[in-house]
Amino acid sequence: MSSGFTLYVATKSDSSRGAFTAPSGLASMMIAEPPVRAYVGSRPSADDEAHSHEAPRTLSLATLATADPLVVLPGRYPVRKVLSRAFEDAGLAPAHLQEVDSPEAAQAIAASGRGIAVLTNDPRFGLVPRRVLDVDGQVLTQSLRAAWSPDHHAAGELAALAEDLRDFCARQYADDLA
Repeated sequence: MSSGFTLYVATKSDSSRGAFTAPSGLASMMIAEPPVRAYVGSRPSADDEAHSHEAPRTLSLATLATADPLVVLPGRYPVRKVLSRAFEDAGLAPAHLQEVDSPEAAQAIAASGRGIAVLTNDPRFGLVPRRVLDVDGQVLTQSLRAAWSPDHHAAGELAALAEDLRDFCARQYADDLA
């Protein structure tokens, strides 16, 4: 671990199992637990939950598993790890994945009505975010935690930076944080 500042990302299930802690000897602070969001374009379908005109605020993993396609980021992205873990825990597998290397591209595909994008990014292209529900009906989230060396020459400033990030997230995403 470098002597700087690091943001860690984990699934809610990781933190509840005790697996998500900062490495030994580091100071840390929870920043936020943003929900995983599904973005759906305007391609209407009378019997499809994802494309309903009523625009539910949530979508289930079962619905996402049938998306054609489900637009996701590559496996190195934390949101993809969260989503893959949730599908595995639910015993589900997406029927058709389309991998793109950019959240903006994923949202553009969704906005054009050519799939459902799953991200944690802020909405673009007029898309409305919908929270993703796991198999138990709980909102799927990522845990964001900052960690730094308490011996770092700027440890106080790093702690203040973590507090600023936490406060920004609380203000910016007040309606969206779990």
